[in-house]
Amino acid sequence: MPDTQRHDKTVSQSLINAHQQQLDSINRWQLSARMAIIQKHNNERDGLYVNWQWQPLDSPQQRLRFSHPLKGQIAELTIDHQQASLNYDGQRYNDRSAERLLKRLLNVDVPVTALSQWALGKTTARLKQLNYLADGKLAAATVEAAAGELWKIDWYYQQQLLPSQVHLESNQIKLKMQINEWQTSFQPMGQQ
Repeated sequence: MPDTQRHDKTVSQSLINAHQQQLDSINRWQLSARMAIIQKHNNERDGLYVNWQWQPLDSPQQRLRFSHPLKGQIAELTIDHQQASLNYDGQRYNDRSAERLLKRLLNVDVPVTALSQWALGKTTARLKQLNYLADGKLAAATVEAAAGELWKIDWYYQQQLLPSQVHLESNQIKLKMQINEWQTSFQPMGQQ
């Protein structure tokens, strides 16, 4: 569990804007992380590794590869603006959104599409009850999923631009992502 971070409700809006502008200049990224998934109703825990790529191309595309140290790659989720596809156990599953796909397969409402923004610590219109650290980085927020389920999100940093951990929690599930490595490329200022 990360150290408790001080949430500062009086942080300067200029610090918040400066941090968000830095994040906006990232035009592609990749992260490697360990992920814990905890089912709250039975305290069942699963651990896996995720390699997550986001790139803009003509439209934003995400690719998440999930693996286990003993089983190798176990699933791959690809998301673009038209559809989501999951390759799992030799089968391919498709739907028009990642949220619909995961709801259908796992019966869980996960706000997957916006996670690519939230993984970076970016604010979006859907986030509510935002709390910031003294340096303007996003520390905590809530979001309502499509089916009305409320999620709490916490971000943890180690003196860097991007989070080292992101935790999401709903009434049903906890997702904890400990990021081992970030790879980013930035677009030059003024070319947005």
